[in-house]
Formats: sequence, C-alpha cells, structure tokens
Amino acid sequence: MYCFHCGSTLQPSTTNPIGNTCHIHTDIETILQCGRCGRNICTQCIIQHPVGIRCRECAQLKTLPQYQVSRSHLARAFVTGIGMSLFGAFGVKLLLLTLPLATLFAPIAFAGFGYLVGEGIRHATNHKQGKGLQYIGIGSIFLCAILLDNIIIGNIYGLLALCAGVYICFIRLR
Repeated sequence: MYCFHCGSTLQPSTTNPIGNTCHIHTDIETILQCGRCGRNICTQCIIQHPVGIRCRECAQLKTLPQYQVSRSHLARAFVTGIGMSLFGAFGVKLLLLTLPLATLFAPIAFAGFGYLVGEGIRHATNHKQGKGLQYIGIGSIFLCAILLDNIIIGNIYGLLALCAGVYICFIRLR
C-alpha cells in the first residue's frame, strides 16, 4: 500500500482504528449501528426498515400472511387441482365429441384452462400464494394433458398451449 500524496510505503496498523465490530460477525469492523438497540452491525446484517436500519432481532422479519401456506391449504389445493384436471379432461373430450372442428379450438381452450386451475386453487386456499401451490397447479395441468392422450401432447400447437397454460397458472399462483 502506498500513500496517494507522497508515494511512500504505508505500514498496516496493528491496532483497531475503529474499535467496533459487528455483534454477529466479530471479524468485520463497522461504524454502523442499529437504530433501535444501538448494536454494531455490518453490511451483511443490515435490514432496511421504514424507520432506518435495524439488526435482525429488532427488524422482526415475518413472511406475509398470503405466503404462509399450511398443510391444510396444500391438501385443499391438491384436491382442487385433481378435481379440476378430471373436469377439464372430461370437458375437452365432451367438446371434441359434440363439435366437428373442436380439435382446432382444444389447444386454445387448454391455455385458458391454466387460468381456471390457477384461480380455482387460489380460491380454494383463500388466495394464498407460494411455490408449493404453483407445483400443485402445474402438476394438475400436466395431469389433464396426460388424460387427454394425444390431443394436447400430440402436436406442436397443443404443446404451445400446454406451455401457455402452465405459464398462466404459474403467474396466477406466484
């Protein structure tokens, strides 16, 4: 290390010039303090709070209630997803039997099915959101596609509709 002004060699100091270390990471020097309790905190421990910086204990981080998904919510989502898959597969097959040109509209209807599955699961779980619910919704859409044999998976338009349905369901449960 060299001095910017004169170019002479600088020797590292053996004493701690600041004297403050983080209360969690004791090897990191800091001048930052929690705005509530006054503990020294480093940049890794800072939590941005509406009234200033806080340590983790004072910030009291909690997840939002809409992301707190219990096992009963997951069970309701699973039952709803299975039911909607069976209902969707039955509805598309009924549509194919009654209308002569229904094979053209089945992929479009399947993309809308992703929206219905996402909304059905959200409604069944009191508008909860989370990764577990997304996995259940996507699994429900794939189950419906498998039940429809080669109608959806058999051509490129059906695969595109499957991707669109999965994406829409994913977004609805995000």
